[in-house]
Amino acid sequence: MVGVSLAASLASATGEVLAASPTEETGSVQWDAPVPCPDAEAAAAAIRARLPAGVAVDVHARVTPTVDGWSADIEIEAGGLRATRTLSSPRCETLLDATSLLTATVVEAAIETSEVAVEQTPPPPEGEPTIAPPPIVDAAPPMQLEPTSAPRPESPPPRSAPPPRRIGAWLYVDARGHVGTGVAPGIDLAAGGAVGLQLAHAAVEVGGSAGLPRRFDIADGGADVQVRWWTLEARGCGRWAFGTADRWAVLPCAAVLGGGHHGSGDGPALARPGEARDVWLAAGLGPAATLLLGPQRRFGLHAAVEGLAMLRRPGLEVIPTGEVFRVSPLGVRATIGVRVRFSVTDVGRGRDEGP
Repeated sequence: MVGVSLAASLASATGEVLAASPTEETGSVQWDAPVPCPDAEAAAAAIRARLPAGVAVDVHARVTPTVDGWSADIEIEAGGLRATRTLSSPRCETLLDATSLLTATVVEAAIETSEVAVEQTPPPPEGEPTIAPPPIVDAAPPMQLEPTSAPRPESPPPRSAPPPRRIGAWLYVDARGHVGTGVAPGIDLAAGGAVGLQLAHAAVEVGGSAGLPRRFDIADGGADVQVRWWTLEARGCGRWAFGTADRWAVLPCAAVLGGGHHGSGDGPALARPGEARDVWLAAGLGPAATLLLGPQRRFGLHAAVEGLAMLRRPGLEVIPTGEVFRVSPLGVRATIGVRVRFSVTDVGRGRDEGP
């Protein structure tokens, strides 16, 4: 090129060798991402590692969590060229690697555009004075300089065929409290928990609870009766997520519930102290809702209301007083709890390390 040949001639004429000092890196790299993504310093180092030394580039990337992983809004400006992209990936580290590759591609295009502009510079107009290079006397032939270029980065993968949508799976553990009617005398109070598996549009779970014992007197205080009970349950739910980053979800659920009753009585009004055990069974139907919390949505709140239709209704009979309690034909139960979620699998992709 013109500029290179002139510089070589001047160097030969004066007998001096001029070494160009490397240009300091200019511009900025802004990487805005939550934990557990790489921090801003590590991201800037990874992006600069793919660029030629001394290049000026401005990069701004904002990373946010999505239901399938992570999304990044990226703006890159180098040498008068500007590019914007929105990328998504199940892993934040993959987004950083793609951002580095995209930045290197834009910088390479800016360098090539600058070289073409130099090659096509028109000669000075006629009439303008030109400065001729000094004569070369007994000088060595001009040194031939060839411009060096950084290795070309790999091209980004084609965007015409996006990867298939992944199906994430989450294991969750709940601690729950229940209040209802129909299973025990008066108001039923119970505490328990559940373990479940959540997919994109469905969830299944199993759980259990123990009821607060109910104690009451009969025969004008002549007998003391106590009823204890426990519950096991299996439930399947549909799931519709909505809101910012799918934090809210509504789940219509159907369940099978069953458990045991333990009744005991003592006192002078009874023929003899005694106790009895039996099993109850019910079908449940009702809505549930969850609210996920935290940047990775690993914690949440759960609430549900469920109607119960009793399939087996044991009762408690005291001799000689007679029957003092029987499970109601219909019941209702309200539930509230807290949730912890763990990402387990990605169908067809192995372990899921994102949300």
